[in-house]
Amino acid sequence: MEPSVLNRSQKFAGVRARTLLLFCALFFVVISSALAQEQESSIANMEPVVVVGTVESGATGKSSLSREQIEALPTGDGHVEDLARLSPGVQLSDESNPSFLGGEILPPLISISGGRPYDNNFMIDGMGNNSLLDPLADNVNSISSPPGHPNEIFLNTNLIQNVDIYDNNIPTRFGGFTGGVIDVQTIDPSPEFYTNVSYKTTRSSWGGFHVHEDDYDTFVNSDSHFRQPRFVKHDTGVILNVPVTDKVGMILSYNRPSSKIPLSFLDLTKDQRRESENILLKAVYRPDEINKLTIQFIDSPYTGSYFTKETADSAFDLEGGGRSLTFGYESDALYGTLSLDAGFRENENSRSAPKDFFRWANSPSKDWGVLL
Repeated sequence: MEPSVLNRSQKFAGVRARTLLLFCALFFVVISSALAQEQESSIANMEPVVVVGTVESGATGKSSLSREQIEALPTGDGHVEDLARLSPGVQLSDESNPSFLGGEILPPLISISGGRPYDNNFMIDGMGNNSLLDPLADNVNSISSPPGHPNEIFLNTNLIQNVDIYDNNIPTRFGGFTGGVIDVQTIDPSPEFYTNVSYKTTRSSWGGFHVHEDDYDTFVNSDSHFRQPRFVKHDTGVILNVPVTDKVGMILSYNRPSSKIPLSFLDLTKDQRRESENILLKAVYRPDEINKLTIQFIDSPYTGSYFTKETADSAFDLEGGGRSLTFGYESDALYGTLSLDAGFRENENSRSAPKDFFRWANSPSKDWGVLL
């Protein structure tokens, strides 16, 4: 073949190759453009997504516990203080829950950010729960100053929906404290009827004490409530939820923790007892999705029975606790949430004891009593 013919064939083959490459490039561009338009069309047709949430400020020292978390946590005697101690800024007193006072059922004293127990602000559904009746008095034998507690109402955790603990940089809507704030919200009625019955118990025979041999006899034969080698605790409760109408719901709850503490008494054994009750009646009316009206009654009496060691007919009772009646209105508007609360509350610290107290001198006819 002549050289000129070869050159023409090679040129023709090169033209065909370039044409094929150009066609492939144009085809790729067209397909890419179509896919992009289809993708843009699908994105444009997607339904809008709305994300609703609350951004927690890192500048606020707030710890929160929901109802689900409260139910999952071990709460001991079922007090708010047992939940608050999980917050890093909360410290329990050195005398709280010692092994030799296992029969007591009162809430432990707590300190928030180094403040004293009565420096804190305890709140239940927007109303204060702070006792002003000598909250740190603790001498059960005192005649003129019965023991008190920083709380008026000893609310059981079965009645709590959520709790917020503030230990620093506390919002300005709170006041009446120099330590911290514990803000409790009680449970609301639900749209469905239900009942819940609960019971738990514990006792000293289910555990053991490690006592030094020099103190063993004194501890086992204790005649003072400061050392309780034996005790039995019970905690019973019932919750009844009744949806009256589509807009009105009611909830009734009763809880009763109690304990029995056998101690030595004049060569016999005599029981000291502790008993606390929580009664809650709450009605909620929701006329629409924005407004909410609430009326609530809480009664939380406490009774402790004691005796004076080595003294006949010396039994006496200490009574405490409190009660409240509150009214609340809440409205969730576009500009924010409006809350109005009003109520009445009272508490007491009292002592009931025999009218007379006799001290006998030790003599030949009575070889017991006060040594002269």
